[in-house]
Amino acid sequence: MLADKEAAIIWLVCTDGAGYKTVTAYDITPHMAAPQVDLNNLESRLAHVEEWINAKQSAFGSAKQPKKSNANANANANAKNVATESTDTTT
Repeated sequence: MLADKEAAIIWLVCTDGAGYKTVTAYDITPHMAAPQVDLNNLESRLAHVEEWINAKQSAFGSAKQPKKSNANANANANAKNVATESTDTTT
């Protein structure tokens, strides 16, 4: 390992079996502790996101009502015709 005098860099020098060197640079940065997690803040943010999603879903649902498919209506009509034909004994 080699230290750089001008920058916060460490150079790692490795050699293979034939003696060829490979040099890799690594930045040195001070260790910073992870900030503490505030559960109350997370819960309030989650509630806000849930409200936003529910508002979007209800706005989307009221703007576009699902249309009945003509294929379903035709299938239902055909089923009724078949049922009446099979029970019709006048012919």
